[in-house]
Amino acid sequence: MKVKEKVFLIFVLLVFMVVLPLASGVSNSSEREKTSSTNSPDLNFKILSAIARDGTRAEMAWNSSDILTKSELILEPADLETEEADKNLPKGFYIPEGFKAYKIYIKETTEQSSINKKIKDNFTLKLGYPQPIRPEIEGGLRLFILNKSRWVQLKSRPDIFQKLVKTENAQQFGIYRLMLQEESNSQGIIVYPNPVQFGIKVLKFLNAPEGSKIEVYTITGERLWSSNPVGIEPVIWDGRKENSDEFVPSGMYIYRVQTVGKNSFGKIVVQR
Repeated sequence: MKVKEKVFLIFVLLVFMVVLPLASGVSNSSEREKTSSTNSPDLNFKILSAIARDGTRAEMAWNSSDILTKSELILEPADLETEEADKNLPKGFYIPEGFKAYKIYIKETTEQSSINKKIKDNFTLKLGYPQPIRPEIEGGLRLFILNKSRWVQLKSRPDIFQKLVKTENAQQFGIYRLMLQEESNSQGIIVYPNPVQFGIKVLKFLNAPEGSKIEVYTITGERLWSSNPVGIEPVIWDGRKENSDEFVPSGMYIYRVQTVGKNSFGKIVVQR
């Protein structure tokens, strides 16, 4: 083998022994950096919680880079600010007895920070319900936010174990309320307006079969009123007890529609 050929072979071996390991090291280092960046947790994610005086709790989760991180979640009853909206609830929903509206907002704990600086993206909000709800209807709880003088439903779902209703579509602080979906009536009977404010409006039962019997009870089982539908006209209840001029007080009541071999039940919410 000639001298030039030997020198060339030695050069090639040096390339394989020195240059390629270095290139491989650079490639591995780059891959490690890429993996580390992809898998790194979001250190700005923050969760706050609050408990109102009545025991109701709320939780909020968001990217804390949006607002100052030294902050406190505030939860305050706000029923006095929702009286107008509560008179015209969204169709198919009612306010369970004892449920309140709450003002939810952020209070900054540093003197020079702004209060309620706008959050750029949607955040997660959970609102609790300490009052007992029957398990079979608990899944119908939904979260609403007050927009001027009307309630707007948010996409939400209840956590029956933590007793919280959660939405991931909250966009602003404000006044929130939980409502319960009305149970469907298997006989197609429509009861409206529900909730009702007697003295201003009357309650109507539509589609009640002729020959049936409608009864209204308290939640303890005391019968307050009854009627027998005739023809196709709606059955009207003005809110007075049978044989009395006294209106029933605000609260929740149960109605029953009796037909041959079948009973249907539903709820009536009376407001003042």
